[in-house]
Amino acid sequence: MLEIEPTIVDPEKPKKIEKPKGKIEFKNVYFKYPGGEDYALRNISFTALPGQTTAIIGSTGSGKSTLVNLIPRFYDVDKGQVLIDDIDVRELTQNELRKYIGYVPQKSVLFSGTIESNIKYGNENLSDEEMEKVADVAEALEFINNLPKRFKEEVSQGGKNFSGGQKQRLSIARALAKKPNIFIFDDSFSALDFKTDLSVRKK
Repeated sequence: MLEIEPTIVDPEKPKKIEKPKGKIEFKNVYFKYPGGEDYALRNISFTALPGQTTAIIGSTGSGKSTLVNLIPRFYDVDKGQVLIDDIDVRELTQNELRKYIGYVPQKSVLFSGTIESNIKYGNENLSDEEMEKVADVAEALEFINNLPKRFKEEVSQGGKNFSGGQKQRLSIARALAKKPNIFIFDDSFSALDFKTDLSVRKK
């Protein structure tokens, strides 16, 4: 493992996004997984504008997660371009790129520590007032307030002491805490009931 060369590397002369807006554009994107024979994505082109919600809909295995994973450069395209604010993501450092993105994966992951440390993971400077606000927006505040230690409640490895819906809501709160320009939700509402799902989307 130590001898493996990373395939995702930063450019020698990286660019910066001076005034980030959050526009995402796919231009004729083709992608196949390393070692794969067939393309997982073929000729994908679309634009997701700031302030709007863009939904990627398809059956299981159709490439939805693959597509969104190209935005933060978990993988690089084989052909075409993925652009943020008209800059190819490969022209940005990974740190520069990912600081603009709040990503909630399909499988919610919590870290050992407390609810507070999990929410503040992406933003250590988040105030307690802001922490309560993002927890409220994520519909997590109600169950947090019912816990004996509230935000100081311990989280076991992987968040095993919380339900699937609670883990998803805390993961959403963590993404909100980052105050990014772009939110990526990869089927992140699947464990929420319809009422909670609707409430989170409205907020």
